[in-house]
Amino acid sequence: MGHVIPIYFMIIEAIIIWPTVSFSTPIGCYADFYPTSRAMPDAATNLTSNTPDRCTSYCTPLGLAYSGTENGNECYCSQAAPTVVSSACTMTCAGSSTKICGGVNALSVVYTSIPILPATNSTKRGLCWSWNNNASTFALFSPSNIPWLYNWELWDPRPAGVYSGAEYVPMCRTQVDAPNILRYLSKCNHTKLLGFNEPDLPVAKGGYYISPYNASVLWKQYIQPMKNLCKMALGAPAVTSSTTPGMGIDWLQQFFGNCTSPECSFDFIPLHWYGKSWSNFQKHLRKFHELFPTYPLWITEWEFTGFTSLVTANLEKQALQWLDAQSYVVRYAMFAPKEAARMNGKPNGAMVTDDLRELTNVGKIYAGLMSSKQIDDDYNSRDLANDRTSVPSNRVLIWSRRVGAKICGPKCTNHLIGMLVGSLVGGIALAVTLTMMLTPGSGKH
Repeated sequence: MGHVIPIYFMIIEAIIIWPTVSFSTPIGCYADFYPTSRAMPDAATNLTSNTPDRCTSYCTPLGLAYSGTENGNECYCSQAAPTVVSSACTMTCAGSSTKICGGVNALSVVYTSIPILPATNSTKRGLCWSWNNNASTFALFSPSNIPWLYNWELWDPRPAGVYSGAEYVPMCRTQVDAPNILRYLSKCNHTKLLGFNEPDLPVAKGGYYISPYNASVLWKQYIQPMKNLCKMALGAPAVTSSTTPGMGIDWLQQFFGNCTSPECSFDFIPLHWYGKSWSNFQKHLRKFHELFPTYPLWITEWEFTGFTSLVTANLEKQALQWLDAQSYVVRYAMFAPKEAARMNGKPNGAMVTDDLRELTNVGKIYAGLMSSKQIDDDYNSRDLANDRTSVPSNRVLIWSRRVGAKICGPKCTNHLIGMLVGSLVGGIALAVTLTMMLTPGSGKH
């Protein structure tokens, strides 16, 4: 009987604690179809030290529940489960000779529970509205959810009466625009003014470069006077996220060195970020805050690049919640509220469908109109359409997600999966306990 009490608490722990934590479980070997198609198409990378755990660590921050290793050093991710079972997973991992990482066109697949994030709304959120956007797409957004906008220009892009509940923030985009500030803004109809847009970006890279010194001269002559004339809050020049010397933060620090008080003043700092890593986005903003702790930050352009729209939506959900929680981030505008064809080579972040009639999932999330439950249901439907060819363990996971979403919504879907697995573990532990109790001498040491 000495074993009964400890195992009893193991059962309680499995049933109560397990649902509150993320867990991973291998679900089998599945076929890939390269070069025709990929069974796990949402993200991929090569890892010189690849193992199933390392591949999972790459996929889960992208919000992708399924990770698959292939050919020893390849890692693939997907939101939907692969469907065609294979027996060709025989290759050892690049990072461990004792573990299997798929084979030729064969994936060793692991499922990991992903915390489901609810849709969010925030008055920090704005629209970076291209000057040639179709005005009809304003109707797809709500000023109550996205209460400000800018368009890289000094003039308001909205037709009379359209999206009128939102605040328009003008910008002095280039040095050519600086002499026109007074002509557009002399009536003091706006309370904020954004400084130069990416003045650190060289002309050879498509930018409108201004040296830090020349930018300071233009600031003193044309932008700073608006502080005195209209009491406008002034946003410093918005630099790129480049770490090249003379660009990004380096350019901005040189500019601040040339533009000092009392001749220059700044009420907030806008900045841009484009990249593939959610953690790098966080690190970049934290670094900005550490270097300029007294200034509120506006992220006037940001986007995750090189991913599918599905991964972008997952990363977007994480980013919105994190940005909303940072007190030093006071406003942000994700790129961009337009259709894929005009996304400057970043179609995955398009918020508007190609026919301009509705929002994409990325757009719905940004507008606070699409809950995580709706998104998860879309993925579950895709899983279930293919579950006839899934192995039993895979089908249990799929149906658990589906049932959880239907019964109690996205917040407890993973809890339900955990409870099922926890109950299984508890049942095994109970069977072991009863066996030990009934075996002669089992209580002796």
